[in-house]
Amino acid sequence: DVFAKPSDGQYGNGIFSLLIENGNVYIKNKLSDINHLIDLITKGNYLIQKRVVQHPLISAFCSTTLNSIRLQTVMSKDGEVIPFGAGLRIGREGSDVDNWAKGGVYVGIDMETGRLRKKGFLKIGYGTTFEEHPDSHITFENFEIPFFEEAVKLSVKLHKLMYRCHSIGWDIAITENGPVFIEGNSLWQLSLVQTGNGGMKHIEKYFN
Repeated sequence: DVFAKPSDGQYGNGIFSLLIENGNVYIKNKLSDINHLIDLITKGNYLIQKRVVQHPLISAFCSTTLNSIRLQTVMSKDGEVIPFGAGLRIGREGSDVDNWAKGGVYVGIDMETGRLRKKGFLKIGYGTTFEEHPDSHITFENFEIPFFEEAVKLSVKLHKLMYRCHSIGWDIAITENGPVFIEGNSLWQLSLVQTGNGGMKHIEKYFN
């Protein structure tokens, strides 16, 4: 029970769920076969990741996607790691991915409190703004992200181990036992961060 994703992919393109059970192959929850699977994964360089079971409070927003935190960190010239501009990416019911580019909702997170901001945003072409999830109708404002402080602290610790990377956009799942880091992105889409959190003028000095 895994997810397959192109190692050089972006915006959720090419990602699919894969389940092999009792000799049957299911791709995106539909019955397939081993020959189709082999043909699919040999066309690219795929990374296979075990399915993560998310925290029930996060799953309540959308149960069919892994709804992840996008959190950026940047390293100063002095080696200090600064976390900034966090947000929760929430998929739409029936989708496999939570990506903004695939119709998901992005809601900014207050870095001080770990709570969601008032409005969620859709990417242009999918809609405008919501104050509740359009499918589950759970209100965004003041929803407290479980283990948010732990996720921030771990992002700083991990970035220090990757000292050659200037900035990283982390995708972080929240489980009942704490944060699980899915991946780190070098191209972390500034427009996404600005949309949910306003201007990023306060971190500009780290990018000069």
